[in-house]
Amino acid sequence: GIRKEGFQCILVGLPNSGKSSLLAKLTNASPKISPYPFTTKYPEIGTMDYQGVKAQIIDLPPLGSENFDQSITNTADYIIIVITSLDDMQKISPSLQKSTGQKIIVYNKSDILSQEQQRKLEATLKSKKLDALLISTETSHNIEQLKKAIFQKMHVIRVYTKEPNKQPSKIPIVLPENSTIKDAAESIRKGFSQQIKETKLTGPSGKFQNQRVGLSHVCKDKDIVEFHTK
Repeated sequence: GIRKEGFQCILVGLPNSGKSSLLAKLTNASPKISPYPFTTKYPEIGTMDYQGVKAQIIDLPPLGSENFDQSITNTADYIIIVITSLDDMQKISPSLQKSTGQKIIVYNKSDILSQEQQRKLEATLKSKKLDALLISTETSHNIEQLKKAIFQKMHVIRVYTKEPNKQPSKIPIVLPENSTIKDAAESIRKGFSQQIKETKLTGPSGKFQNQRVGLSHVCKDKDIVEFHTK
């Protein structure tokens, strides 16, 4: 079994779709990459770090492999379906019927398509109302866009703490969307919110820099908070 650590994404696809190359692009993992089919014998695990927010990415053996783990597809938070042809979806979809996680289709190897072919493909995907993205693990086309898409599906925000007269911390507090100043304080240390005398906030949820806000104030992504204790 694979222990789920935080937000879990899995890569699903047919042999030679480029899943291992995509795992290497998204995470710190160094999977074995080969032009031969069924190179991935067992699940490969990596950690994606997107601007301080981490997600677990798992590259499953390809569909058709005896080691393909159906159970993980049913419990993962996010499923990245890697294809190199629209026909691939007919072969992959039956294996994901019990999946409850959100899904995105990534069309890999788009670098071998002409601009006109890419345009027509994007129009076809849009007409089918599919959540899809054209990528290339060879040129890294849209890899950062895919990381951003994964982050957005996590439904979390980043709140940065700041000490008086110093720069904000580079490591954010990661909280669920609609979290409050109190939630941010309690994530630092249980009971810390009771010690706060004043909070100054700069960021998307504020009206101006260093706005004084209460514990019930709802934070937004990339807010900067400065706690003053009693």
